[in-house]
Amino acid sequence: MFGPQYVYEQIEKPLIAPLSRIMGRGVGVQRERLRALEADLGNEVEERKAIWKEMSGGIKYGSWKKAGEFLVRSGVPLHTKTETGSYAVDADTLEEFQHYPEVAARLAIAEVENLHTLAVGYLESVRPDGRIYCQINSVGTETGRVSCFDPNLQQVPKETGEEDTARYKWGLEFRKCFVPAPGNVWLHGDYNAMEMRMQANLSGDRIYIELFRADGDPHLDTEQRVFRTQRVHRRAAKIINFGLMYLEGARKLASQTGMTIEAARKAITTYFLEHKELKNWQDQEIEKAKLRGYVDDYVGRRRYVRIWKESTPREVVNMPIQGTCAEILKLAIIKLQDSPIVLPVHDELNWEVEEGKDLKKVAAEYKYTMENVMRFPVTMKVDMSWGKSWGEQKMKEEGK
Repeated sequence: MFGPQYVYEQIEKPLIAPLSRIMGRGVGVQRERLRALEADLGNEVEERKAIWKEMSGGIKYGSWKKAGEFLVRSGVPLHTKTETGSYAVDADTLEEFQHYPEVAARLAIAEVENLHTLAVGYLESVRPDGRIYCQINSVGTETGRVSCFDPNLQQVPKETGEEDTARYKWGLEFRKCFVPAPGNVWLHGDYNAMEMRMQANLSGDRIYIELFRADGDPHLDTEQRVFRTQRVHRRAAKIINFGLMYLEGARKLASQTGMTIEAARKAITTYFLEHKELKNWQDQEIEKAKLRGYVDDYVGRRRYVRIWKESTPREVVNMPIQGTCAEILKLAIIKLQDSPIVLPVHDELNWEVEEGKDLKKVAAEYKYTMENVMRFPVTMKVDMSWGKSWGEQKMKEEGK
């Protein structure tokens, strides 16, 4: 039943028309609010650069060579060097050392600069009618996720995350800039813990299946199992849950949580002793990919493994989870193609619905469709909310 032909005939081909209509509708933008946000982000970039300059004894943010030397003098064990022989201080390199205050200061600048660039690009993309018309590609990623460009509205930060990050601080402000057309309400449907639920379904992990069926908290559960504490190491537990879903190593987990590498290794061992079915499934997927030369998701979309490198096991384990989640969202778009969808973003759909309609009824219909496009042991729960913008909503219907 499933396989590449199913993917084409039942998903990709029927998806063309609804995606075309979504692109034609565009997304409403409150231009003045976005312009004020862009200015605020520009000011924050300069403020953070001033903090860095004072911290480093007068070194400008753009002085890469001097910045690397300062970080090493401050005790940061940088080891990667550029072709010119200076220490690499790009964001990817520094992420491993983000628990050092000096590194955190530089990463904060890079993060806010990226958000500022995003705001500038969105402003430039607003048409005279006050809407942005982006391009959506259903086959632009290895896992089958819908991608977006000119501009990429999927880069709008979520209003959730770690409270001490710039993306958390600015995510809600970004989303408040996106509004429905006059006389309409913004309706939002968000798959709850989508990838963790899919991981439970594909791996058959009994702990996660029972947890999600009982509407439990996976991060609290991991904290109790790994650290034997409750609401003390929740942030670390959350990082472990998402990191080990895609085989992050001890060094990466240590850099993200502030644990020692040895403590991170112990946490990984403890986690997989609890989640044996998950570990077995991950190992089986890697072995199958080695034998077949490809990995596939639940419906048969394939990702070919042409060269086996260090990151390949992570890509192999990522594909079935992220790929199947992508298929669910695509099937939901197809089934809801007559509804006024304005923007699909990874694990959520957004509509503009006419004022005066029974929003509770509309939301319940859309929610039921999203949750039932495919059936699994753990329901792909959806939370519905609505309001006057993407970022100003009141939760109305939580998935059960």
